[in-house]
Amino acid sequence: MKEIIFFTILILCLLNLLRMAAYLVSSDAYTIRQSLQKRRRSRWHLPTISVLVPAHNEENTIERNLLSLYGSDYPKGKLEVIVVNDGSTDRTEEVVREFKRTHRDRCKIRLINLSNKGKAAALNHGLRRCAKGSLVMCLDSDSFLAPNALRSAAQHFRDSDIVALSSNVNIIEDGTLLALVQRFEYLVCYQMKKGQAFLGVEYIVGGIGSMFRRSMMKKVSFYDTNTMTEDIDLTMKIIVNKEKRQKIAYAADSIAYTEPAHSVGALMQQRFRWKFGRSQTFYKNDHLFFSRSSRHAKRLTWFMLPFSLLQDLFFFFEPAVIGYFLFLTMRYGDLRIFSSAMFVLTFYLLCNVWSSDHLTTKERLRLSYYTPPMYLLMYVLSWAEYFALIKSLLLLPSLKRSITERHVTWRSPERKRATASA
Repeated sequence: MKEIIFFTILILCLLNLLRMAAYLVSSDAYTIRQSLQKRRRSRWHLPTISVLVPAHNEENTIERNLLSLYGSDYPKGKLEVIVVNDGSTDRTEEVVREFKRTHRDRCKIRLINLSNKGKAAALNHGLRRCAKGSLVMCLDSDSFLAPNALRSAAQHFRDSDIVALSSNVNIIEDGTLLALVQRFEYLVCYQMKKGQAFLGVEYIVGGIGSMFRRSMMKKVSFYDTNTMTEDIDLTMKIIVNKEKRQKIAYAADSIAYTEPAHSVGALMQQRFRWKFGRSQTFYKNDHLFFSRSSRHAKRLTWFMLPFSLLQDLFFFFEPAVIGYFLFLTMRYGDLRIFSSAMFVLTFYLLCNVWSSDHLTTKERLRLSYYTPPMYLLMYVLSWAEYFALIKSLLLLPSLKRSITERHVTWRSPERKRATASA
């Protein structure tokens, strides 16, 4: 029996290693493909863009957001910014009005005040009533963009088959270990997103810096308001309704910055919202799993989507696996299992750090210094993810009922106005 358990765990570990290796290889293939496409560009592709900024009690971060849009190198005549103030009870409205008054020379900003309806409803209002651009970017108000982010993102849409695009999201460090751990996590996600885009298995266009063709958003009737993760929900709707030739892409060169969860409690709640919101979306689109439709890529519907659920199953048993390895280590006094796992993760993180094109050499060296202890520090993320998984499993009986609720509001987390690292 012990041998069966050992070899089962060993096979699962090998599968995970293969997954990590596949992402690294496909990430490099993505980079090569993007480099070749850039060489073939003869001029900039500059369509009109509407940037939607939903805000609820963001007086501490909204000015930083608007400053990044004001300082964008995108032609101002082709850019409009729409701030949808969704029932804020702080000074969000005043901050936006003051910014408009002092920066009216270059940036066209429109402020819309609504009663609190939730993020999805706020975005829908801006999309239906105000947005005029052929492309639409949704940018959370606690986030901001690099100066060339809009221009870089727009270039991907010169391919008429691309209908949605994820940006390269980076964590803003605030000097805490928790923020540093989340930054490493997002660097790993950077490589994963490149790999998924190259393989055509992307099913999450995150809400931070996401860009869409407005025609596609209109086709799918914009955002649904009955899930906790409107961004995953919208992506799945696009997958269901797009033509076979149409694609979802990732813009590694379009960089956005966002705040981390500033406490373990906030991190746990964030991960629960992501996990349960994804469950809601999967339930609504269960027909995509193992879909036989010629419009849907089989590598997505027959592999990626089922595998994401299988990963949750593996993760459920992860504490038992870790406990088993600890037992073997203590019983035999052999640290090879622990040291091997630490070596593999450290090497993998170093690969992610040094292959991230948007980091300076100084930043790569600094992050490399912190890489070895990440093997232990990342268990904080595992704890938050496990909490989210267990809570989501306990709430599965209410999953269908949760979707019938048509009004999902939001609550802004703690903000510390962290600054981006160089």
